[in-house]
Order: sequence, then C-alpha cells, then structure tokens
Amino acid sequence: MQRASKYKQPSDYDIWYRLLEQTCIKAGHCQVQRLYASIWSEQNDLREIFRQLGFHGYVRRAILQLSGPDWDQGTTLAAMRAQSRHDGWAIHKLYGSVAP
Repeated sequence: MQRASKYKQPSDYDIWYRLLEQTCIKAGHCQVQRLYASIWSEQNDLREIFRQLGFHGYVRRAILQLSGPDWDQGTTLAAMRAQSRHDGWAIHKLYGSVAP
C-alpha cells in the first residue's frame, strides 16, 4: 500500500524557478554583476520564470542567411574588401543601434 505524501511535489515550473533563483543568489555572492540567458521566443514558460525573477529583455535578433548567388541568372556576390580605417565609425554606429 502506498502512503500519500502530505507535501505537494514541486512542478517543473517550481523547480526551474528555484534553480534559477539560487543561481542568481550564488552569482551575487560571487560579485557577478550581470547574467545573460538566451531564450527562444517560443519558450513562454521559461520567459515567465526569468521575468518573475527580475530579468528583462536585452536584445532580440534575427539571423539572415544568404544561400548564394543565383548562378542561372549570372549574378555574383560582391567582392569582399579589407576593412579600412574609414569603416570604424560605421561599425560603431551599427553596434550602437543593436546593443542598448
């Protein structure tokens, strides 16, 4: 005969919350100032756990891929050139626009 536990078993949500909470506490004791997490937009349960613990969205990114030129149309990719000293400002502006 199985005895019923008088304590409710924690759910996966509770376990993840407690693990993340303890990770944040230990990180604080180790003088860690920032924690980053990569969470897919479809992971709403995880996003909610992080939100409840005080995390905020930092950046969203879309990764675009060029599979190659359409050789049948006679197109070619633009030739790559070496970075010049004039490129620094444009790279800095690009970085500033995507990272808060």
